[in-house]
Amino acid sequence: MDMPLAHDNGRDINPAEHSTWDEIASTAETQPIKLIYICGYGRSGSTLLDILLGQQRSMFGGGEIIGLSQHVYLNDEYCACGERVRSCSFWQPVVEQWHAQQPPRFIEEFRRAQWKVGTVFSPRRWFGSRDLETFSSHTARLMRLMSDRSGKAAIVDSSKWPGRGMALAKIKGIDLHVIHLVRDVRGVAWSLSKAYEADASKGLQRVIVPKPLLYSAARWAYVNLAAEWLCRKVGPSKYLRIRYEDVAADPAGSLQRIASLAGIALDPRDYEAGEFNPVHQVAGNRLRMQKGIRVKSDDSWRKQMPEGKRRLLTRACGFLLARYGYPMGV
Repeated sequence: MDMPLAHDNGRDINPAEHSTWDEIASTAETQPIKLIYICGYGRSGSTLLDILLGQQRSMFGGGEIIGLSQHVYLNDEYCACGERVRSCSFWQPVVEQWHAQQPPRFIEEFRRAQWKVGTVFSPRRWFGSRDLETFSSHTARLMRLMSDRSGKAAIVDSSKWPGRGMALAKIKGIDLHVIHLVRDVRGVAWSLSKAYEADASKGLQRVIVPKPLLYSAARWAYVNLAAEWLCRKVGPSKYLRIRYEDVAADPAGSLQRIASLAGIALDPRDYEAGEFNPVHQVAGNRLRMQKGIRVKSDDSWRKQMPEGKRRLLTRACGFLLARYGYPMGV
């Protein structure tokens, strides 16, 4: 299979002409990789937003890219295209080239470093460490391969963890834009209180066990506060806070806000079709394995959640619910 080309001021660069990917990264350094990073807590609509962004001709929706080396490629899990990832027309050549000329245990070393730097919020653990250097060099190379093969103006990573966002912000050659995606904690906790059986072909790699409401509330608050810290670090010109409910109510307007943040022009035809189809999201919610997706808000908790549980969650997370513009008396 032909190797993808990088670009240097309009001149094609063939990786075969260079001895290492460090040389390629150095040559393409004047053209940073534009990365849109979706940050927030689980069950907040990150997979849906990744799919919507990935429908745009200017963006490639990669899904939860953190999972590629953690478990997806190791277990040969399903890509959103319906193929196993080792047979996928996009990921198979990307990962093969990523592995090329690397020591035998490089993936284990990278996986360990990624786990250390990509936790929810632990800057002291990785700041200035060898783990960060390992994560940075291999992630930059992976993102360059993804960018070159997709040919898109931006890559979308919906891995969510604020710690990963902090590490990505330190990588030279990546132009990071953070989307802090939030959802009403009552909807999140209600979704997490449900159990699901494993079904690999439908994107469920393991059994999903129900989570206690207060556990979900504590984690929701913790992760969103860490996401706020990340946003302050990258600066106001590089982040946008957006609510899941607003994405569902006005997907076109939400996409335009994100595109404006990243400096990308959208073609209106890309989000007026009504139905959306995932392409190559490598990991994420089971939604990525569905076709003909129509955007609608999941607000079943409003009717199904007992009033006492709603009041409990409102009291526990009221300070953040108010900050994010959610009504208290529901």
